[in-house]
Amino acid sequence: MGDAAGADLSTVTGYLNAELANPEGVSGPDTYWAGKGLGRAARIAEIADQLGLTTVRDAAVAAMKARLTNWLTAGAGETGQLFHYDRNWGTLIGYPASYGSDEDLNDHHFHYGYFVAAAATVAKFDPAWADDTRYGGMVDLLIRDANNYDRADSRFPYLRDFDIYAGHDWASGLAPFSAGNNQESSSEGMNFANALIQWGQATGDTAVRDAGVFIWTTQAAAIAEYWFDVRDENFPAAFGHRTVGMVWGDGASYSTWFSAAPEMIQGINMLPITGGHLYLGNDPAYVKANYNELVTNKGGPPTVWQDILWEFLALGDGDQALQNFRANSTFASEEGESKAHTFHWIRNLAALGNVDPTVTANHPLAKVFKKGTARTYVASNITARPLTVTSSDGTTLAVPAGRTATSGALTWSGGNATGGVVVPTSPPPTPTGSPSPTPTSPSPSPTSPPPSFSPTRYLVPGGALGGTAGAAGTVSVAAANGNHDGTPANPQVFTATGLTGAYNGGSTVFDLAVDAGTAVGNGVQARVSYDLTGDGTVDRVETYSYYATDPVTGVEHYRQTQGLKSATGTLGDLVGGTVKVEVWNAIGSGATTLGIGNSSQLVLPYTGTGPTTSPPPTGFAADLHLTGQTLTGAAGAAASTPVPAANGSWVGSPHNPLVYTATGVTAAYAGGQTRFDLFLDAGTTVGNGTQVRVSYDLTGDGTFDRAETYQYFATDPVTGWEHYTEARGLYSGVGTLGNLAAGTVKVEVWNAIGGGATTLGTGNRSKLTLPYTA
Repeated sequence: MGDAAGADLSTVTGYLNAELANPEGVSGPDTYWAGKGLGRAARIAEIADQLGLTTVRDAAVAAMKARLTNWLTAGAGETGQLFHYDRNWGTLIGYPASYGSDEDLNDHHFHYGYFVAAAATVAKFDPAWADDTRYGGMVDLLIRDANNYDRADSRFPYLRDFDIYAGHDWASGLAPFSAGNNQESSSEGMNFANALIQWGQATGDTAVRDAGVFIWTTQAAAIAEYWFDVRDENFPAAFGHRTVGMVWGDGASYSTWFSAAPEMIQGINMLPITGGHLYLGNDPAYVKANYNELVTNKGGPPTVWQDILWEFLALGDGDQALQNFRANSTFASEEGESKAHTFHWIRNLAALGNVDPTVTANHPLAKVFKKGTARTYVASNITARPLTVTSSDGTTLAVPAGRTATSGALTWSGGNATGGVVVPTSPPPTPTGSPSPTPTSPSPSPTSPPPSFSPTRYLVPGGALGGTAGAAGTVSVAAANGNHDGTPANPQVFTATGLTGAYNGGSTVFDLAVDAGTAVGNGVQARVSYDLTGDGTVDRVETYSYYATDPVTGVEHYRQTQGLKSATGTLGDLVGGTVKVEVWNAIGSGATTLGIGNSSQLVLPYTGTGPTTSPPPTGFAADLHLTGQTLTGAAGAAASTPVPAANGSWVGSPHNPLVYTATGVTAAYAGGQTRFDLFLDAGTTVGNGTQVRVSYDLTGDGTFDRAETYQYFATDPVTGWEHYTEARGLYSGVGTLGNLAAGTVKVEVWNAIGGGATTLGTGNRSKLTLPYTA
């Protein structure tokens, strides 16, 4: 940030390249020390991505995936680096355990927070790995074990480690002490909370994200009072310290379980230093007072954990922290730290200044810094679509797809983390300045409807890229029988012509369904070409790294997250342009099946204006009832229909769903949210969970603009109706609502888990309420 092209960039680049062979550093066999290694690798991956060092980034991501995949799977006879669910205690225990995490159930949020945070980083670059059907489901179990966010989930206690009354976590599982329970590393507790925010944002799981936000914000306030006493109001006058190492049920102490060194007593409530620990800098004067006490108690500057302590100091005095680092950069790093991260953190804060807690934003991955009187606004966009972040002072920051960007005193952007799910932002915070005057006259209406444009294109039969999905089908991609990496050979070609749309600054996104059957050594590759004006000259060519298919029959997903192999030319606005997709086998001697129709899609980084809406018909009804296979304003007679058994886990993915549709709907968006009340009865079946998705195609063009998947409802094993409503919360939400102009609304109901069928009440029983008015 402060030296984006000079000696300091060379320094951090050298530190990062030095981590190429072992980004995890000193990683141990148990859940705590394996977690520390994962946390170290995650920060290296993120910094390397921002600086364009893709080789280092990919090595760190690969190391995390290998470590996590090993821990999150278990095979016959395996006894180590796995998790076991103990039904008696309702807990998930990692083996080998450490620090009493098995026998006493201690520290689960400390240990598992590192795993979840690393998984969130992996998800930014490989969303398929994080899917619920692969490893995402296991990550969710780790979250639920430490702090279950779902009151209806009986497998784990609700918020096991977090005390809502005290406002912070406790670390002891049994609390067999006369002084009550205790916690020393409040910052590792915050690492867990931040991990939930990161995972929820990366996967679109808003329930997890919001649980993390609740724990993080509440606990940040508690830490300021109980561990730091930043306003000097709580600690007894005779205590003699500005901080504590441990908080107990009956008090606090300047100590730890493991060391009497001032560096560790104070540093244990700072590590691991991450972007989720910027709360430590909310009071820069206190930061300096805390550090000065350490120097006093030590009788000089720190001699261990210098990286942790100088990173903390940088939140109060970045220039002094940088001076300390430059004077002694040969210190031994703390086990979860690296020179690359330490220098990157301190150097950036020396440039940015202090955290400015007076300005907030409408996005969880955003922060404002202030040096002197100059503010810098920072936000991270981990999705493949552009993002605009609005701050409470009215400042907006446009963040391109996959990048971290800044505006204000310092401007910069970098990164290519596009694997995150698009999660709609909340309304912008109310600006602190004066409101804008209300216009005295209405805005003019367009005189004619502009042309519609669909950025989502489907690979359909006949070689077209259509705006409508069509029926599922397949085509065969010919065997390579040689090496054609980067050069199309016998490709399947799909083309869209006459496209007009405005380039939104983002990146191409695609999801191709591929299956090489049992063929060994196949690799399928894609190229996307843009002829912006349709004149026959290709202005931009993007060739992606090939995807090595596995020799197991079943669909795999080849996405743009494989990364670019090469790119030439520049994107711009499409004016009657042409887009072409070529898919071929780069290596291998077997054919590959490519899914088409509704199976494979391309999302163009373009926007267009939809048709102007005509006045809605007087017959619009916001309340729609599930009848037959339609959504209708007339309730009809009470009826019921069976929802097939899951016989597997289909959380988040419709499986044999009941589908109800309303078409030709025209109405004005009222700004609210979808509501529903579904009548369900699983009879005496144990372990069923029913899930619903509501999708909105605003213009009826076959492209769904908003899809809302709700948390499943765990039905009870007692015969009788239960009510599944939107209060269960969103599992994921993609896209944005707007006015309906001859649009389509679809409801899908399926069993996400369980071995029995569930009865769905229809007719006058179950209904959907749209956030629309006539």
